[in-house]
Amino acid sequence: MDFVKLAKERFSARSYINREISSEIEQEILEALRWAPSGKNQQPWKFIVIKDDSVKAELKKACKNQKFITQAPLIIAACGFAEKAYPAMGSYWNSVTVDVSIALTYAMLAASSHNIKSCWVGAFYEDEVKKVLNIPENAMVVSIMAFGYTEESRKTDRKPVEEIVCYDRFS
Repeated sequence: MDFVKLAKERFSARSYINREISSEIEQEILEALRWAPSGKNQQPWKFIVIKDDSVKAELKKACKNQKFITQAPLIIAACGFAEKAYPAMGSYWNSVTVDVSIALTYAMLAASSHNIKSCWVGAFYEDEVKKVLNIPENAMVVSIMAFGYTEESRKTDRKPVEEIVCYDRFS
């Protein structure tokens, strides 16, 4: 599939139908996580795959009661470890959130190539997510991502390229 077409077709779904994701597609999504680039190839991450309904019910509470957390057949909690990340991004921060975000984007696009939608979840209580998923204190919960089939369609558009891109110097 053409990459730009794939990116255009992807959107954040917040409602999922009752349809499982095949194990083959799930493995492809996980392989996309694994092969994503990271600063100096440190791979400072761990991904928790959540499919159990009782765990999703607990996680829903930690995700500010967003109902699609329990609807999605596949949830991935993405954790990063700052001490394992490349330390010199722009000379002032480590790469952990960038690295984990790139990996999630790869997973999102791998899912989208199979018409599986996703939603990047940033609304959660990290301490509660850590408790539910038994995440160690030194890990940062960067994001949670829901995956599944939906009957929704894209509701948003994008700014024109001319509005977001400049050449050679900031303008």
